[in-house]
Formats: sequence, C-alpha cells, structure tokens
Amino acid sequence: MGIQSQKAILEKFAREMGKIAYSFYVDDGYSGTNFCWG
Repeated sequence: MGIQSQKAILEKFAREMGKIAYSFYVDDGYSGTNFCWG
C-alpha cells in the first residue's frame, strides 16, 4: 500500500472520529520494518 493510499485511509478515519486538526509525518526513505532512524 502506497503513502497516498495510507494517507487517504487515515484522513477518512480522522473525519469519522470527529478530528479536525491532524498532521502527517512522512519519510519515504524508510520502511515500517526499519526502526534504525539514525
């Protein structure tokens, strides 16, 4: 699943939960399986 798809799913979930303020933090260079960020 790509970044854009994940963001769309999260935005939909946030709206359904009544959240109006949220931010995305994205680093396309790292996998969710790689926890060595530096």
